[in-house]
Amino acid sequence: MIKIKFIASSDSEILHEYTFYFKTISLGRSRTNNLVINDKSVKKNAIKLESLSSGIMCTSIDTPFFLSNEKKVAGSKLNNVGDKIKFGNTEFEITEYSYDKYEEDISLGDKYDEAVKNDPQVERVFEALEKELIRLERSSCDAN
Repeated sequence: MIKIKFIASSDSEILHEYTFYFKTISLGRSRTNNLVINDKSVKKNAIKLESLSSGIMCTSIDTPFFLSNEKKVAGSKLNNVGDKIKFGNTEFEITEYSYDKYEEDISLGDKYDEAVKNDPQVERVFEALEKELIRLERSSCDAN
């Protein structure tokens, strides 16, 4: 589980706290990411976050570097709760994480790829579900 809170972004729609129940998540402008950021200063596939037993590994994907607690990082860096990550005009704080060794056995990405390969229409269903979940999460945040 990875929980992050967006502090700043050109995309004001994402300025909320998000909880992801995956070992690894990706952030960027592309719809293939777990969280899509509508900020032109952010690359299509900008950052990958991976929950480890020792913290959250932040890795730049398409972006040449990111800032971790205001220090420039090219490649990867292990971060912890309270650390702030900035790429482009977007910044978030790691607010919580947990590592479950059994999560490693579950590869939802592989299952998704296989389902889409078997039936391309499945991708549209997942996209619709994703949009609805994001809408529900945002309305839940707005209610609080």
